[in-house]
Amino acid sequence: MVAAKNNRRLKIFALTLSALCVSAVSSFSQQKVTYDQAVLPILRDKCMNCHSADKAKSGLDMSTYGKIMEGGSSGAVIKPGDADGSRLYALASHKEEPKMPPNAAALAKESLDSIRNWINSGAPENAGSKLNIPEKKTVANLKKVFHGRPATPPLPTLSLSQDPVVRTPRNNAVTALAASPWASLVAVASPKQVVLYNSDTLELLGILPFPHGQINVLRFSRSGEVLLAAGGRGGKSGKVMLYDIKTGKVVTEIGDETDAILAADLSPDQSMVAVGGPGRIVRVYSTSDGSKLREIKKHTEWVTAIEFSPDGVLLATADRNGGLVVWEANTGREYFVLAGHRAAVTDVTWRDDGNQLASSSEDGTIKTWEMENGQPVRAFPAHGGGVQAVKFAHDGRLVTCGRDLRAKLFDGNGGQQRESTGFPDLAMKVAITHDGNRILAGDWGGNVHVWQTADAKKVGQLNTNPQTPAERLEKAKADLIAMQRVVEIAEGYFKEAQTQEQALKTVFDAATASVAASQKTVDTNKGAVDASNKSATDAQTRSEQMTREVAAAQLKVNAFTTALNQIKAEAAKTPNDPAIAKAVADVQNTFNEATATHNRLKTEQQQAVKNAADAKQKLPVAQKAFSDSQAQLKVAQDNHVKADQNLKPAGPKTAATKAVLDRAVADRDAAKALLERLQQAGGKK
Repeated sequence: MVAAKNNRRLKIFALTLSALCVSAVSSFSQQKVTYDQAVLPILRDKCMNCHSADKAKSGLDMSTYGKIMEGGSSGAVIKPGDADGSRLYALASHKEEPKMPPNAAALAKESLDSIRNWINSGAPENAGSKLNIPEKKTVANLKKVFHGRPATPPLPTLSLSQDPVVRTPRNNAVTALAASPWASLVAVASPKQVVLYNSDTLELLGILPFPHGQINVLRFSRSGEVLLAAGGRGGKSGKVMLYDIKTGKVVTEIGDETDAILAADLSPDQSMVAVGGPGRIVRVYSTSDGSKLREIKKHTEWVTAIEFSPDGVLLATADRNGGLVVWEANTGREYFVLAGHRAAVTDVTWRDDGNQLASSSEDGTIKTWEMENGQPVRAFPAHGGGVQAVKFAHDGRLVTCGRDLRAKLFDGNGGQQRESTGFPDLAMKVAITHDGNRILAGDWGGNVHVWQTADAKKVGQLNTNPQTPAERLEKAKADLIAMQRVVEIAEGYFKEAQTQEQALKTVFDAATASVAASQKTVDTNKGAVDASNKSATDAQTRSEQMTREVAAAQLKVNAFTTALNQIKAEAAKTPNDPAIAKAVADVQNTFNEATATHNRLKTEQQQAVKNAADAKQKLPVAQKAFSDSQAQLKVAQDNHVKADQNLKPAGPKTAATKAVLDRAVADRDAAKALLERLQQAGGKK
């Protein structure tokens, strides 16, 4: 389908006026060359078969002078005084396509000379006709092949005037709005002037005069180098002005309409301007000399929207009766009639690839149309009460505004992504910046609201009624003073927050140190308790052991006492018995040793009992110290928690006051830079 469409679009480039048939006549004489005598015989011989009153192919009737001068559905074919610029001569001489007569050789030189001399001499009807050769003039040389994003996006220079042409008591409705396709530049309509703003900084860049009345249309060229402004005075006049964006100079003025222009566009190659309005006629003019190329008379109501396709092949036009038609841009032939809207069509916009057209309507819907067969792709409700404007972004998304006092962002399938807050008045015009980051919407009250596509946050507002440089200079001075005061206040809050945070940090650090010290004391006292417990246990064990050993020693002493008494009794019986005497001595020694051991153990046992009693007395002291240190640790921990709770919000508070300070400094610096620029601009003047 894409290949078929491309072939069809390529063929359209080659289609122009219908067949113009001419034949040979006698060579040019020195007499006045007229339509009746020299040209009509040529046309009657070869052309009347297709271009007569009975069969006016492509709307072109060559049978009378008035009809041939009127031209056909694609516009005039004769430009008196300019044979090379006349389609009749260009096609008959095979200089342009389609070559005429069709499928035949070019006319003889004598015939071509007759036609050429007739046109150059003013194209008189007969010998009595007064010659009226219009003065040739070149209005502009704007034709240009556009190849996508320029290396350096065009922006106004600092030399642009910032003096308003008109200052009104209050803002005027936003009747036109446009964003540059490649630069941070926005054009806003104001009475008798175009106001240019930087879409990033929202700073005024310049003012372009439009002396012809109210501006109803603003459009940037596809290259972004030229700005079209169109409008006029209702019921009186209409005009198109083309400006060079860099210099602000008027490149050309086109059209001399008898009513205000409501819709207009500049072709992508900048060779044509199409306009429409209450007269229900679409007129296409040449930018090279301002001449009218053709008229389209199909619309039955006011023409409300016009836009060339990005490749310049097609032209979409719409009207207040819901009519929407696509034409071949270079011929004016009807391409598609797109039926479906039930109320006035308010705007049309082409997707960058030219394969889809979107239209908005007072019926509340947005419709998209494919250009292969002219069928609707989808339709979706956008704004209750009516849609006022629609624009495609480079990425295929759509921005809209409407009577519900909202601007909205939709994906290519009609899914809503963002919605602005309500405007104070009817939303009339909408635009999206070249990078797709910001949407601008103008309302009836004269406000141009600017909001971010990322989060629908409003970032500012543009003024349709700009102040004079002197007023802006005084305001900038006052703003700088106010911003400096804001910086000073913000600095005070920031320093106070810093001081409070540092004090709380000191308390927190002390609490942290106290917790550490208390924990160390607890650990030490815990060790002391453990040691006391062990000492008491060991002492008690030793005491019990010594008691058992003393008891055992006592038994030995008792046993040896009995044995000693018995052996002494035996010795008394035989006092002179050496063996018994020795036995007595041995038993006596053993008894003495047992008695000594018993006495020693008794002493040790008494000491062990004392040691156990002492260890038992020391344990409660260690346990109390441990308990006290645990209580102190709990207090330290509680203080640490409180210090931490107090410190935590202090950091964000300091950060917040620092952010406020940074913003204030940035605003102050911006105000200072603006003041310097205004002072420099005033100095230059």
